[in-house]
Amino acid sequence: MFLSATVAVYVFGIYPKQRLHSLDRKSVELLRPRFAADNRFHNVYAGHAAGGGALLVLGVVQTDADLNALLRLIEEAHLPLKPVIGVRVSPDPQ
Repeated sequence: MFLSATVAVYVFGIYPKQRLHSLDRKSVELLRPRFAADNRFHNVYAGHAAGGGALLVLGVVQTDADLNALLRLIEEAHLPLKPVIGVRVSPDPQ
């Protein structure tokens, strides 16, 4: 009984959640320096969803070209976790 309960916890409970938290942290660590290196993305934030296990990319860029460049940057980063992207285009990001 103990073994089956332990297996259930690691397969369906704690282990997958820990793995997702690890993947979202790694994804954030990959993205943040790339955003900081490009002034077009100074109003874009990569972070964790509440409760972890999900990667969020949120913010504002000034042009459609900037948004396309951001999406390319994210794709080329080969992130271990697919992000939820909530970035809008606004000529005046204030």
